[in-house]
Amino acid sequence: MHWLLCLSWAAFGALEARDVSLPDAPLAPIQEVLGAAGTLRWRHSIEKIWWEEEYTAEPGGVRLRTARVRGSGAGMEPPPDAHFAHGVWVYRPNRLLPKVVLTHSSFVAPYEWCDEGNRCRALLPPTSRFGAKQDPTTSVSAWRMEIAPCRDEQEKRVLGADR
Repeated sequence: MHWLLCLSWAAFGALEARDVSLPDAPLAPIQEVLGAAGTLRWRHSIEKIWWEEEYTAEPGGVRLRTARVRGSGAGMEPPPDAHFAHGVWVYRPNRLLPKVVLTHSSFVAPYEWCDEGNRCRALLPPTSRFGAKQDPTTSVSAWRMEIAPCRDEQEKRVLGADR
């Protein structure tokens, strides 16, 4: 059985509602298949430094293989076993997680997903599907994302393809 990484989304309204609903909010059906492996990256909201984590899909979860951070400060300190090479702190957690849960606010740049061919794209929330607006002048729209393993049969359902 081939395992893939799938991305699911859930929307939350204004900031005050998010604190109550975030922990137990149900996720939307799977929106897209990311592939068998890839790199999640983002810029730290204060330091503006890239952080990257490489993941692979496994039957028991999502394997965090390697992480890289291009600096330190503001809660970004690399762990003691990290090594500094070519301007980047690198470490290998090799940790199996049931899923990766992320939140996105309209006040920061979106996460990016880079596939195995190093083609990167922003993970933008599907605002039209949920009818939520991201207007930082009136409220904070927050989105919850989950990256979790899925079987290749789910890929067929998501894409509507017969393979």
